[in-house]
Amino acid sequence: MYYSFRSFSLLLLALLLASACKQSGLRGFTETKEGLLYKHHIKNKGAKPQAGDRMDYHLYFRNADSIVATSREQKVPIRLKMPDGMEDNLLLQSLARMSQGDSLTMVRERDSIRMPLPPGYETGDLVFIDVVLLNLKPAAEVAAEKKTLLEGYTRSEDGFYYKRHNKSSGKTPKGGDGVAFDFNIKKGDLVVFSTTENGQPTRHVFPEEETHDHHDHHGHDHGHHHHDHGGKHNDNPILEMLTTMGEQDSVTLIMEADSMARELNPEWTFQPGDLVTFELKLQDIKTKAELEEEQRAYERNANKLSKQAQKAIKAYKRGDLIVKTTGSGLKYHVLEEGTGVVPQQNDGVAVNYSGHLMNGKQFDNSFKRGQPFGFPLGQGRVIPGWDEGLALLKEGTKAYLVIPAELAYGERGMLPDIPANSDLFFYVELKEVFKNK
Repeated sequence: MYYSFRSFSLLLLALLLASACKQSGLRGFTETKEGLLYKHHIKNKGAKPQAGDRMDYHLYFRNADSIVATSREQKVPIRLKMPDGMEDNLLLQSLARMSQGDSLTMVRERDSIRMPLPPGYETGDLVFIDVVLLNLKPAAEVAAEKKTLLEGYTRSEDGFYYKRHNKSSGKTPKGGDGVAFDFNIKKGDLVVFSTTENGQPTRHVFPEEETHDHHDHHGHDHGHHHHDHGGKHNDNPILEMLTTMGEQDSVTLIMEADSMARELNPEWTFQPGDLVTFELKLQDIKTKAELEEEQRAYERNANKLSKQAQKAIKAYKRGDLIVKTTGSGLKYHVLEEGTGVVPQQNDGVAVNYSGHLMNGKQFDNSFKRGQPFGFPLGQGRVIPGWDEGLALLKEGTKAYLVIPAELAYGERGMLPDIPANSDLFFYVELKEVFKNK
């Protein structure tokens, strides 16, 4: 399995600070006076990067005969604005020798690299780093591209841009109301994140003490993908925009990446000066009274399903619940089989569940929250028993999973609710499967 490049790509420049490679005699390689040892594989005659130009590239870390890690695991290539000065950075020196479409390999001694490397290298190894320059855009073209992107947008007092695509005449949110909305985050034309990928819109409840002036007034930061029941939102342009929208309204916001660097996943490789696009759609608005009634309904349903699961645990202990057992020891019983697809590894799934210890005590229940839990299957984001058990079910299936401790939280448990070495019992509903594209 390739090493994950999450956050790692931001450290690549530091990794390649100059320290001369003492290895010599590699056939076809050229060594510069700065200590860069490199070899071109594809060499075009195009322009070379200058300060301010934007580069998109991929890196492959290899040993002599196999790939150890690659930035291709990311959703987008590494993007970098060529800085002024590159005397102390061997990666920048490599890129400066390349044109769009070029590829080269640089070689370093493992012990000359002054930060952690992907797993797979030992002391004394040579580290082969393949560099592929996918795209080179001059600084002037980058500026023109930004200007074109912003055509037709209105600039807010706080420095970001927005464009309305439709504006209903319906009600807009007020203090105490809850909203559900979807959004895409885009880097250029590429969608790097979407709430629609797992079928779960973002929800927010506006605090009652807030008042809203429903004009175009906005802030600086974007909303998080979770329930938020408090705090002012005058520093959040997405929440501010939502206060001016009716159901099914849609708006696009554009902001500088610099203004929200902490909110952006490092894998998306936004650089200072890049524009981040948010495509926002308000799905529905609920009043405080509607939210309270909805929550009461959620809790009634959750309590009913919890009691059913507790009865099923007793039936299982008596031997009255017929289960199938897998090779790992996982047991499952299908209550109602769905008609949809069976999820494969890396597919997104949305699951509602009620989780219990084998004495019947409930430790979690998504039905109370009124929103399924979404995650990519088979990536270790959940306990092994879930990754295995849900892969056995069709979309729409309702089932019980009996998960032995070694496929749950094992010897560590999950205190204070789940003691060490606890077998677990789940009632699950596989609501939706989202095929990995």
